Amino acid sequence: MVAIHLQDSVQDQGEYLFGLLFSILGLPCRFVAHRRQQQGQRVLINYGKPLSARESEEYLTPEGWLIDIPSYPYLRGVRQRAGKEIPEVSSTVSYKEENIPFYYPYQRFSPSEGRVLLYYEDGSGAVVEKGRTIQFGFDIVASAGYLLNCTEEKLVERRDKIGRFKAQFSPRWEMGLLSQATIDRYVNILREIITCCCRRQGIPLVYKWYWPCGKNFAVYLSHDVDRVYKREFYTIAAKTFWMMKKLFSGRLRAAVSDALRLAKAVLSRQNDYWNFEKWMDLEDRYGAKSTFFFLKGRKVGRYGRRYNLRKLAQVIKTLSQNGWEVGLHGSYYSYNRMDRLRKEREELEAILGRKVRGHRQHYLRFDPEISYSCCQGAGLEYDTTLGYSDRAGYRAGTGFPFRPFDGQRGRPLDLFEIPLVVMDGALDRSGLGWKDGEAANYVIKMVEQTAASHSLISLLWHQSSLDRDDFPGWGQTYEHILKYVKSHNGWASSGEEILKWWRAREQCQYEFNFSQQLNTIVIALKTPYPKELCFKILFPDGQQRLLRCQEGEQRVRNTTVVVSRCE
Repeated sequence: MVAIHLQDSVQDQGEYLFGLLFSILGLPCRFVAHRRQQQGQRVLINYGKPLSARESEEYLTPEGWLIDIPSYPYLRGVRQRAGKEIPEVSSTVSYKEENIPFYYPYQRFSPSEGRVLLYYEDGSGAVVEKGRTIQFGFDIVASAGYLLNCTEEKLVERRDKIGRFKAQFSPRWEMGLLSQATIDRYVNILREIITCCCRRQGIPLVYKWYWPCGKNFAVYLSHDVDRVYKREFYTIAAKTFWMMKKLFSGRLRAAVSDALRLAKAVLSRQNDYWNFEKWMDLEDRYGAKSTFFFLKGRKVGRYGRRYNLRKLAQVIKTLSQNGWEVGLHGSYYSYNRMDRLRKEREELEAILGRKVRGHRQHYLRFDPEISYSCCQGAGLEYDTTLGYSDRAGYRAGTGFPFRPFDGQRGRPLDLFEIPLVVMDGALDRSGLGWKDGEAANYVIKMVEQTAASHSLISLLWHQSSLDRDDFPGWGQTYEHILKYVKSHNGWASSGEEILKWWRAREQCQYEFNFSQQLNTIVIALKTPYPKELCFKILFPDGQQRLLRCQEGEQRVRNTTVVVSRCE
């Protein structure tokens, strides 16, 4: 259906980026090296040097359409400031009442050059239709790569005292763009452009729906198990330190409040930091599951674990046996140590009695240049550390799972990254109020954006955060999110289940053809498919239908749809 021609200068990452974008799109595509291979394809995407009018005609079939996306050298997309290269957002594209940023130089089009489909923020043309060619004026593919590869972190040297790249160091934070899943918007733009090509030919577009059983969007729920005992030494010491700091800074009322909570924690026999059963009951009421990340590694010191993992063996097994996932919370010193991370995984597996697949790093210490390879080398299947400790936001520009690119080997890793978007502590540090519902409204707004783009959002609420004395409003906000997800046809689950689904969807290969004479769509399944899979059909008249994948013949809007296996 869609053929992609990559010119030699963009071959390396071009295939990776298009493969990832089309994996999210759920559309079949194939890469072609020669013009003659394009024959029979309805849509050709050319990426690299824009084609001339004569070259376009040579590539196109009598009915086919060309999507021309120009590429630009990397160094032209950065600017100099104080002798250092700083990442630059070139401009933004207006799309569905949002401004979508992109990187690298771009070309403006006037109305005389064709029918304008998308506009830049200054009102000039960003994407135009010329004959049977749709021409992009900006490099949407390299812009996706810029975000996925965390390029700005290579150009901005600032880090906090424990080596983290914080949201406030990102130029996107200064522009208010961190809360936007930019790559997810790129995916929607590409789909609309491909759909436009299909409509001009009078044919439908068929793609795999994102989530099982037609769910509208997905939410990955997780809990880092940092502390389980409220009267633990380091916890009491930290509370005392902050109380004294408030006292000496003149914040008497806040210091007295902290002192009362500290006295209650020391004197009470109740341990309000042990909330495993409460989380299970809460999530079970809304048909949700989640992942609990347990710490291993050294116990002593400020950044060490606060419990003996073997003493938690029973609750670990109970969680797993009831359908909750148990993952590894990599220790503070393991983010760049493959051997240490592997040892921690093996020790947790020995207690759990089954394979540990997921991982999140303690304190969100993570260096994309090193940590991805460490996770894969340690035998983990996915990581979900890539987020911010001080703000909610999309550090990689997307909420969807993706395989990071290994620049040394020139191919994607086997490891998946499920980006972390919202952490409870990050909302607290950003100054959002919990008691007045400000934090809840902010998160719900981000979930609404996720639902609008049918994407995935990853949430982290610490295991101890149901303690109402120390974390007032945090648990209520979490329940408010669960209510929203259930009432809006969302899917809330663990990382293990989400990754299992995403892999099954990705591995399902198919082709589709449309006979205008017979008014029939034939969907030919080339590989096994999950029973929960659905297809979305976009008809030329703008109507759309969601179709459950069932072998046989069905009638959809006076159109015959045949789903069959092909050997």
